[in-house]
Amino acid sequence: MFFQKLSEKLRKQNILEINLKIFKYYGILLDDSVKRTPWEKAMDIIKQVFTTSLVVQYFLGTAVELYLSMDNVQRAGNCFIFLISHLKNAVKLGTLIIYRKRILLLLAKIENNNYIQGITPTNSERSLVEKYVNLSKRIAKYVWISFFITQVSLAANMPPRPNLELIADPEEIKNIRRDSSIKMWFPFKAIESPYFEVTAVYECITMSIYFAFTTTVNITLVGLIIHMTGQFAVLVDAIQNGATRVAELLSQKRRDTGYGVGAEVVRLLQDQRTGRIYPTRLESTDTEGQSEICGKSERVIGGTEEPIEEKCFFELSAREMFHREMDRYLGCYVAHHQELLQMVELLDSVVSAIMFTQILTSAILFAFIGILMASATDSSIFIMAMTCLTYVMLETGLVCWIATELSTQSEEVGAAAGRCEWFNESIRFRNSIIPIIMRAQRPARLSVGPFGTLSLELFGKIMNSAYSYFTLLKEVSGK
Repeated sequence: MFFQKLSEKLRKQNILEINLKIFKYYGILLDDSVKRTPWEKAMDIIKQVFTTSLVVQYFLGTAVELYLSMDNVQRAGNCFIFLISHLKNAVKLGTLIIYRKRILLLLAKIENNNYIQGITPTNSERSLVEKYVNLSKRIAKYVWISFFITQVSLAANMPPRPNLELIADPEEIKNIRRDSSIKMWFPFKAIESPYFEVTAVYECITMSIYFAFTTTVNITLVGLIIHMTGQFAVLVDAIQNGATRVAELLSQKRRDTGYGVGAEVVRLLQDQRTGRIYPTRLESTDTEGQSEICGKSERVIGGTEEPIEEKCFFELSAREMFHREMDRYLGCYVAHHQELLQMVELLDSVVSAIMFTQILTSAILFAFIGILMASATDSSIFIMAMTCLTYVMLETGLVCWIATELSTQSEEVGAAAGRCEWFNESIRFRNSIIPIIMRAQRPARLSVGPFGTLSLELFGKIMNSAYSYFTLLKEVSGK
């Protein structure tokens, strides 16, 4: 079946393709169908092991630091913030590894369904696709800016090397260990030069690589939902303008080949959108073996009838051609709608664990970062907490917003089917459009387990819960 992919210009701007290339540097989401040499396979395994060990190292290191900091409430709270973040990142990495084939299949389906298969896309459909591609690009830019600012604030908040010459007690020197800006425990002290500097450089590099990976995952997740939303929007536009599109296509065919629907059909369809035209008298005559239907039509506007001059405006073969083409288009619409719904179900099965963990921990994470901001005695700590809060709010809020748009556009498919003047089409067309209307009454949604579905309403509840937790923690810490 004919289908059209994105243009070369849009492909270069497509965030999903860019992120897929980034994942290859981490040894993640590799396509088995691509031939690789044994050396390349070995390198990919090393990259994946390095990425996995990095996530495990940060999670376990922060867990140990939290255990060792239980006597210091403020420090333990800071460790808890990073531990929650590492837990979410571990779930994301595990999802990419376990559901690798599903994700690659989903990416391939999205690439092949940017436009409706079997139908040449119109300019309005191309504009819609470009709009959503640019939207994903802008969101990715904002998220990367937030990532960069957060990384700079974390690096700037890295504790300096302690001056051992000012410490007189030998026992105190033995207990001093290098502190970390992300509250991660190291199995060595690293307080003397050059070990302190080497460890600091290692932490900055691995921290950038680690959080760049999780940022790529976040952008990919948002990008998947945006592209599906755009595909539903293209389907809505196609259903609404299907009759005019077919009439113009056949009219162009008549001008090019002398066989098809004339310009009168296009005028008639345009009149149907400003008033309502229906035949009041039909006669059939045969001229050189070709049947014509002649009739007198009336336009009804505001309850009054305005007669239109009697003329023969349909050739029988042309009318049949029009309805046949409309039936073919509707078949493509139904198949495309079913494909989009299957893609949403596939995406839901892939990201459900990620979103469950993210929604479960977001309110608590927001509250603890708020406490860190409220209790900050240094401007660098306050800035670091503020940038971290902005990043994690974007991480959750963007997904909830785009998921709401996805549900809205999937619902709009049914509304567009109801507005497409199905009553002027064939019986087959009328019967075939009913499943689209019925299925669209249950909009596409992404579930998060017992928390319901992703939506702006859910994000509002998270923010309310976060404020309640913040108030409680502030009251407890003040006692």
